[in-house]
Amino acid sequence: MAAPSPLFTPVTTSAEIASTDCAEEGLLQVHDPPVRARGIWKVAASLATVMGLLSVATTFWTRTRTLTMGDKVTGLADVPSFTTVDGIGCSNWRDIEIFRKVVDGPAQCEALCEANPQCTSFNFQAAACAPGSRGWKPNGCLLFKGECAWENNDCWQLGTKVETEPCITEKEMNQTIEAFYGAVVAIGANYEDCAAAKEGALGALNAAYAYNNVDGVTVQFKPTLTELPDIYRPTQELALSYFVGPCVCPGADAKGIADAGNCSEEEGLAPGDFGFAFGPSTKPRTGWAKVEAGGAARGGNPETNFWYNVNGPFCHAPTAQGPVCFWPPFENRPPTCVDKTFGFVRNPKGGQEGQLAVLLSTHHSSSHIPQC
Repeated sequence: MAAPSPLFTPVTTSAEIASTDCAEEGLLQVHDPPVRARGIWKVAASLATVMGLLSVATTFWTRTRTLTMGDKVTGLADVPSFTTVDGIGCSNWRDIEIFRKVVDGPAQCEALCEANPQCTSFNFQAAACAPGSRGWKPNGCLLFKGECAWENNDCWQLGTKVETEPCITEKEMNQTIEAFYGAVVAIGANYEDCAAAKEGALGALNAAYAYNNVDGVTVQFKPTLTELPDIYRPTQELALSYFVGPCVCPGADAKGIADAGNCSEEEGLAPGDFGFAFGPSTKPRTGWAKVEAGGAARGGNPETNFWYNVNGPFCHAPTAQGPVCFWPPFENRPPTCVDKTFGFVRNPKGGQEGQLAVLLSTHHSSSHIPQC
């Protein structure tokens, strides 16, 4: 990290944007922290490195053959159930063959493989091969199990079954967003116990963000108001500093946010961070009462609050954009509202109990300027 700023100067507004004196319109889609969301944050603070995103079944071809212009590779754009490559046979066909059959064409050969749970790939021979070549019969179809050891053979077309994941849904995205709402409130509720607040924040970051959870993903987290040099928070450590501020400092575990003190960037506190989860920066620091969708009154989608990009090119990397409001625990105080953009990737552990199906890979927040 860059050298810390010489002076820690708490900002005088909340970590998102100062509350205003404007009359606030009613909010839509008010959410108390959901029971399921609260439970998710009980995930252990440290998680082992998990599997990466599913890889295409044919990636091993780069170990045995260099594709050249004219090779036919299909299916990667529209995510079918097979990829096909011309001019490839399997040198270990004797060991992996399930059965062979003369068929009407490659589509029927593919269908046979699709219907066979053991089948991982097939060879299709369209026409008679030259004498002495390693071929079989015109319209010949060989089904294989296991991994094909690729070899150059102009007699064959190799089709490989690709296990594709379903597209991320709005429902899955909303579950992670709702969990974020609940986490902010739960972390801030520990304003008198920095150790508990830090543990809860780490659990939330592990459970809902792609930090350390998905290979090849850099989390694009941009809080509303951050200071140089840490405008962006691509690491879990910087994200933790944003949420709990001085509670990351050495010796703060036995204290609350009010007397946690201050420390340097080398000790874990990014310049300007005062712990957004504990509510507005003005005292008393007692967390947020609730977090909710801002609704149409603040520019959100009238039906769903968030505007979504799903399916098609966004199938496995969808986005959601809309207003979110944070309510302080004081009467006659308006909420702090910001405009959020969230991006998602599938959680490699999403099928396990207590795990969210999708994780945040992008979290951008910008100031929401109300009409006065």
